[in-house]
Amino acid sequence: MLGILGFIAARVVRRRMVLKKLVASRLEPEELKNMLDAGEAVYIVDLRHPLELLPDPLPCPARCTFRPRR
Repeated sequence: MLGILGFIAARVVRRRMVLKKLVASRLEPEELKNMLDAGEAVYIVDLRHPLELLPDPLPCPARCTFRPRR
């Protein structure tokens, strides 16, 4: 019983660490603009569907767009 509780506790702790890391890795638009203005090497992967790009005709600079497979 103690082993099962230890396993569950370890999973919860690991999950919280991963979620905390994901939240910390997000980049705000202002931060991206500052990086681009400073000339930093930025690689942007755009995974949006082509129909999602229609309302936004101005693409983000330095982006690489991948099309979904059919």
